[in-house]
Amino acid sequence: MSRRSDGSSLYISFCPSDAACWYVIRPPQYNSYTDVSQVGPVFDRHGPRLLVAAGSILVLLCTFLMSISTQYWHFMLTFGVLGGTGTSLIFTPAIAAIGHWFMAKRGNATGVAAAGGSIGGVIYPLMLQRLFVSVGWGWALRIQAFTFLLLLIIANMFIRSRLPPKPGGNSMPDFKILRRNAFSLLTVGTYLMEWALFTPIAYLTIYSIQSGAMSREFAVQLVAIFNASSCIGRWAPGWAADRFGRFNLMLITLTICMISAFAFWLPGAVLSDGSHPGTNKAIVALTIVYCIFGGFGSGANISLTPVCVGLMCDTQEYGRVSRHAATCLFESITNALAVLFNLLLTGSHRNLDRHPHRWRDHSC
Repeated sequence: MSRRSDGSSLYISFCPSDAACWYVIRPPQYNSYTDVSQVGPVFDRHGPRLLVAAGSILVLLCTFLMSISTQYWHFMLTFGVLGGTGTSLIFTPAIAAIGHWFMAKRGNATGVAAAGGSIGGVIYPLMLQRLFVSVGWGWALRIQAFTFLLLLIIANMFIRSRLPPKPGGNSMPDFKILRRNAFSLLTVGTYLMEWALFTPIAYLTIYSIQSGAMSREFAVQLVAIFNASSCIGRWAPGWAADRFGRFNLMLITLTICMISAFAFWLPGAVLSDGSHPGTNKAIVALTIVYCIFGGFGSGANISLTPVCVGLMCDTQEYGRVSRHAATCLFESITNALAVLFNLLLTGSHRNLDRHPHRWRDHSC
């Protein structure tokens, strides 16, 4: 970790390129899915309290330890292992608990709850962008960790299940649920959805920087634009899904994602290949429009998937047995594989061995 010669901006050595970021970003995404394989069944048997408490501790440890991390493997352990595991322990029971309290308006309730993640995705990138310059890397993350502490205390106080855990329930997942054709098709559909949606989310900032049309500062701000639109996309489709059909709205939002990628992001990528001089303004405009529409469409990935799962069983079965948890298991396994193989194919990890010098002198 070093500074520019004028001392005005912080250099972060662990994330210099798409190759390095590929290795740092993937573990938390992969772990946040694969760890759900046991979180869901444990939620059904014991409730959300212990899971959320354990996840809170891991997320706080992740953030505080990242503030003193200096080596690549430090970030792999803190951000990758602790962060990914802690996220799954918090997010899974938090979303599953909503199914205990809502039925007719479950889509709206889940959308409102999921919108909190997008609000954080707007605030934290902009906050950290300023704090890195004013107080440095360490204290910027410590300030973020203290805000996490306040929010997680509130979360631990209010996340509760309405129905008591089933006495003597089995914490192991029920693989017999795969015999249901509708559930199997839902799992395959979610698998394919994750293949499509994780690439732009992971590579938006990296693409913006390497296009040459945007500064690093504006590339970070694009994340805030994407998440601001995703905030609306997490809530509005959930509200509409309760009225017009949950699978119907899922299909509509996925169509928006597909059209926005082909209509805005792909043309911007073509213009940024270096063979079209004088197109920087067009690239910026296309990327911003993509963030608006793509962010809106991808927001339903978080809010509508568990709502669609809730259609596979009645409320009592949804809350007391393991339908929702088992669904989270199978979706988590397939989603994790989708994320892993998708980013293995799209990530330029081979460049890491060819250009080891790129680990130095790059700013975050």
